[in-house]
Amino acid sequence: MKKKKILALLFSFVFAFPLMAATSLDQAKTKVKNYVLNTLKLSEYSVYNAKSDMSTITLMMGKNISVPSNSWIFFIDEHPDSDWGHDCRFAFVSKSNGSLSIMKSILPPEKLYNWGKNFRNTTNEDALRRSTSTYNSSNHGLINYNLYTKTGKKSPNCYSVIINGGYDRYNNYRRYWNNCSMIYQALTSVYGYPKENIYVLMGDGTNSAADLNLNTYDDPKLISSPLDLDGDGSADIKYSATKVNISSVFNELKSRMTANDELFVYVTDHGSNDGSICLWGESFSPSEFKTELNKINGKAKSISVLMVQCYSGAFINQIAGTNRTIMTSASSTETSKSTMDYSKFGRNWLAGNLGYDAINDVNVNSDKDNDGYFSMEESYSYASSIPCNSTPQYSSYKGKMGQYQYLDGVIGCKYAYDIDKHINVNSNISSGSKKYVAGFLLDANNKISNNANVEYKSYNKISLKKGFKVSGAKLKASILACNSSSTSLRSTKIEDLNDIEKENIDDVFSDLYKLQYVDTIEDCTNIVTISPNPSNGIFTVNFSNGNANSILLKIIDLFGNTIYQEETLSNSVTIDLSDQKKGVYFVQLISNDNTSVQKVILK
Repeated sequence: MKKKKILALLFSFVFAFPLMAATSLDQAKTKVKNYVLNTLKLSEYSVYNAKSDMSTITLMMGKNISVPSNSWIFFIDEHPDSDWGHDCRFAFVSKSNGSLSIMKSILPPEKLYNWGKNFRNTTNEDALRRSTSTYNSSNHGLINYNLYTKTGKKSPNCYSVIINGGYDRYNNYRRYWNNCSMIYQALTSVYGYPKENIYVLMGDGTNSAADLNLNTYDDPKLISSPLDLDGDGSADIKYSATKVNISSVFNELKSRMTANDELFVYVTDHGSNDGSICLWGESFSPSEFKTELNKINGKAKSISVLMVQCYSGAFINQIAGTNRTIMTSASSTETSKSTMDYSKFGRNWLAGNLGYDAINDVNVNSDKDNDGYFSMEESYSYASSIPCNSTPQYSSYKGKMGQYQYLDGVIGCKYAYDIDKHINVNSNISSGSKKYVAGFLLDANNKISNNANVEYKSYNKISLKKGFKVSGAKLKASILACNSSSTSLRSTKIEDLNDIEKENIDDVFSDLYKLQYVDTIEDCTNIVTISPNPSNGIFTVNFSNGNANSILLKIIDLFGNTIYQEETLSNSVTIDLSDQKKGVYFVQLISNDNTSVQKVILK
């Protein structure tokens, strides 16, 4: 009898042991939390658990992973509220024995909002510096309208495509709307893009359903995306971000654009390590994007592409090509850094392109060649010089096109970027006819003589140094522009014009804003010098007023605003701009039919 009791007791322990070893959900949560804090030692994290059993997890962009059987399932986000993809993990805790297994990922579950929130630690850096002048507090951080002063500029040959998918309403964060609004406002207010030339594909398009998350995944605030990006009361978002609509837009561009037109493409979104970007509920690969861009080969003078999603560098090899400049916020193996309010690289690129950071309301020094304008290369260089935890990428046709390419067009003719910016001409020219096509520098003591017929053409800058002579010969110097003598110039300068005999000057173009025919020295009345330059805000403008009764002097900022103006009979005016922001300004003098412009820098 005693022996039977012992056997029965042993039998009960054998069958009770699995029950005693079973791991509860709370125990599994504790194990995962210890892993996050003590093994991964993350300073920021969010942890979620699946509310039901599953054998397969579908990830964003449709990928699938298998789940170990009989497991508690957890998702660990290592960079909460950042763009996807980025480092994250799935943790599986065995319900039978409590063992922990880990699977790395860069994408979250497709419907993470259905999972349970466990614990979180993150810092919203935007909350530390958000200003009411820049952000609309009533809309939880959407950017304000009227960020930039309207310049009155018109760019009828410029087109743009702006793309943001967001994937779904929970992952379509407010920063994407902010990014697109900032770009859109710059294109329309500063550069004068016609609104009908800008194609915006965002979220679910014009659908009135909620498609934008103003807050975090843990505490979502969902609204329908405001369709008005620049505050003029009209809808700017016309399309949902789908492959069908992207194809339709590029088909329309193919029929509308000509060889004299420019295209700027901006993409902000989540990205995958295979290079794909998220659209609305689907993904878009680099090869698919290449197909769309190639539709307008020969239909655009230039194409520039700015991409700020994670792994955006994967697009470089696919879409780089003739007449194109491509800029990305990260390499093909890196994630991009964002805050809840904007893409860091995208914000810095736009600040570099405008010489002005709207977030902090300050001018920035991105104008490397000090011509008062900001090329693609300069914008990229400025943005990439600011650390953002990734390696920005740049590709420009023949390595040079970005030097001549601006948001409102390409300087000079179609292949200006094939030619070096400056050529030094150090030898005298005493016979025959010679032509030079390049930016060029004529040094002192050079001489054109003995009936030589010399023609210089530049896409950028002509400098005639003091001591240069033309004697008994003919010089023709021109700043080239495409198809029209009214094409704007960014960097032209003819120095020491008085050192050349006036009767030998023929067709010299020299105005900063517009090509201007100069027949003789007398026509070039308003030759301007500014001292000191750069200055602390107080400087003197010296000039010749020729035969004019009076001269109108204006100081103009980068956005075309006249901040100072006076009419004078004098040849010298001292101006105090010490109350103005640091940056580049233009001194414009107008008399009779002549206009001269010089740049002044406040430091």
